[in-house]
Amino acid sequence: MSMLRKYHADPSHIEPVEVIAREEKVLRNKGISLVKVLWRNHKTIKVTWETKESIKHQYPHLF
Repeated sequence: MSMLRKYHADPSHIEPVEVIAREEKVLRNKGISLVKVLWRNHKTIKVTWETKESIKHQYPHLF
């Protein structure tokens, strides 16, 4: 009898794949750098805009 169990996908296992685009927004006379990030979670692919600083802090290998 095998001790292996079937893997059940966990939505928290999402990881960034690459930065697709970069953009600069001006809010109240302050510039904010945004990056468009491609995320992957097993079969799901998602694209979101995130602040450059937060992504650079959490995932420095993307820069």
